[in-house]
Formats: sequence, C-alpha cells, structure tokens
Amino acid sequence: MIVEDYFVMKSVVQTQVQFWREFPGRNAPTSLTIKCLLDKFRDTENVQDNVKGHTGWSQSFRTENHI
Repeated sequence: MIVEDYFVMKSVVQTQVQFWREFPGRNAPTSLTIKCLLDKFRDTENVQDNVKGHTGWSQSFRTENHI
C-alpha cells in the first residue's frame, strides 16, 4: 500500500498523510523507510524480505547441563 500510494501521489509526505488516514493512531513510516521500500521495489519488483528457513533462536544451546 505504501509503494502504491507513493506512485500515485509522488510525495513522501503525502504518502505518510495517507497512511495516517488509513490507520489512525498508528505511526506513519518514516521518509527513510518509504525510500528504502521504493528502492527495494524498483530493484526487485517486490517488498517482501527474502528470509529462508528458520529464523528463530538456535536450539543447539539446549543441553542437559542447561536444562
């Protein structure tokens, strides 16, 4: 939604205002966040993170001594 709003409005500030209208009471993304999303979209045509596999804590720390 943020990227779409920016392409329609061509303004970071107007994109933030639209976010406030859509989600009252929530903090709008910073101008740096919007610019990073735009750069990512222009480079990859996607804004999702490329996280593969398990990203949580490693279970290797669980040993009998630690239990």
